[in-house]
Amino acid sequence: FQGRCYRAIKVKSINDLSIYTVNTKIINRTFLSATKSLNFAADYVSDRQADSEYTAILTFDIRYENAALDISSLSEFPNEQEVLIMINRVFR
Repeated sequence: FQGRCYRAIKVKSINDLSIYTVNTKIINRTFLSATKSLNFAADYVSDRQADSEYTAILTFDIRYENAALDISSLSEFPNEQEVLIMINRVFR
């Protein structure tokens, strides 16, 4: 998969969001599930905000085909437009 995808996250405190600043390099140490749909990620965040948790949407611009797979056709929920981001990828 090449293109833009999104991952909604929740954290325990506002301080935990500090590692996710623009132009900061992050490396994922596990497979990540993401979606091609910004609306789907936003709905996830909206649902979690009612729980008084801190939430954010991470945006990934996937430039290399081997960095992620579009698995929506394999998913039990194809409307989620799921993308699987491979392990040990560096993002900025």
